[in-house]
Order: sequence, then C-alpha cells, then structure tokens
Amino acid sequence: MNMATTRKRDTTKRTEASTPTTETGDSSPPKRRAAKQLQEQPVRPRVPEGVPHIYADLVMDAVYGIHTTKVVLAEETGAGLEGIRPVGVVVMPTSTLLEFARRLIQDLTHPGIAQETAKRYALILQSMSQEKPDASPS
Repeated sequence: MNMATTRKRDTTKRTEASTPTTETGDSSPPKRRAAKQLQEQPVRPRVPEGVPHIYADLVMDAVYGIHTTKVVLAEETGAGLEGIRPVGVVVMPTSTLLEFARRLIQDLTHPGIAQETAKRYALILQSMSQEKPDASPS
C-alpha cells in the first residue's frame, strides 16, 4: 500500500510568507481568528425577553425524584399558611438541580460577591440616611 495515497491531503493554501490561509482567504493566526469569531457572534441576553418571569418569595415545596425534581415556588400574600400562594413549578433533572445548587453556593460564597454585596448595601444605607427627614419640630 502506498503511503502517498492513504495520507489526507492538506487543503490549506500557503501565502508567500508561509502563513496558512483558510478557504475564505483569512490568513490571520488561529488565536486571532478564534477571537474574531467570538466577537462576531451575537450576544445573547442572560435573561431572555419573551420568557415568563416568575417572582417568588420562597420555595413552598420540593418533590425529589430519581430522574426529575419539582420545585414549587410561592409568594407570601398574608400571614400563616393561608397567606402563601403557589406561583409556579420548576421541573428539571435532579442531577442538573444538584449541579446548580453546588454552583450557586460556590458563587454566592465567593469573597468578591460578598464584598460587592456589602458595598452596595452600604450605599443604599447611606442614601437612606441622607433622605431621612429632620427630627426638629416645625
């Protein structure tokens, strides 16, 4: 068997400076090409429009299963059990929920997140104290 016939043919063109050129004529280095492709991709919003948003004050219940878990979200509308109203149910694979819980705890306990949260709360408290009306009688 002849090695020349079994070897895959190199389809990249070479320029005078011996830089590989893609079939579209792009002769930039591979790293630069990858960065360019990333820049050209449309940016997807992290919270997509047109998807229902559900506000919940608490998790009312979680029904764990081998394959899927149902998380019942609720809002508080008053006191006691009568004041809790279910607003939605999230159904997802149990393994995905476990991975999400791990990442959530890891992210929320990261020192940078804690520092940024403390800084934002301090600004809110400062703003509140500046807006406080004078206690002097008029």
